[in-house]
Order: sequence, then structure tokens, then C-alpha cells
Amino acid sequence: MLVLLLSFIYGFLGSTKKSIGETTAVLEVREGIEAALIVGIVASYLTQTGRRAWMTAVWIGAGVAATICLGRELDQLHEQRHPKAG
Repeated sequence: MLVLLLSFIYGFLGSTKKSIGETTAVLEVREGIEAALIVGIVASYLTQTGRRAWMTAVWIGAGVAATICLGRELDQLHEQRHPKAG
């Protein structure tokens, strides 16, 4: 499944008829999947080493990062719909 997803992403990025916004969206999805894998690896390590007390910090950090990314995306969407004159 991962190979299929990666081949789709690389095929999508290789097309010259796609807009910059669509390419950026695909890159951001890829980065999100990558971040989820890293959080999963850290969570697994903490669980296996008996350091479950740190899981709260991991989830708080993941939540803060997701909130910042969502805010940035909403800001970019607003700028696209309402460009600044100048």
C-alpha cells in the first residue's frame, strides 16, 4: 500500500499540468504521513521501554504541531481567496 501511495505521489508531482496548489497539497499530505510515522515510532519506543509517562508530552506536541499546521493552511486559503492589493 505504501508503495502504491508513493508511486501516486511521485507520478502526481511529475505531471506538469498540475497547479502549484495541488502539488503543495500532495507534499503536505506526504509530510503528514511521515510525521505520523515518527510519532508512532516514538510512542512505540516509549511504551516498550516502560516510559509511558512521557506519552502525554508526545500527544501534546503532536496536537500543537497539528494546530499550527491547520492554522497555516487556513491562512494560506484565506490569502488565495482574498489576495492583498499592492
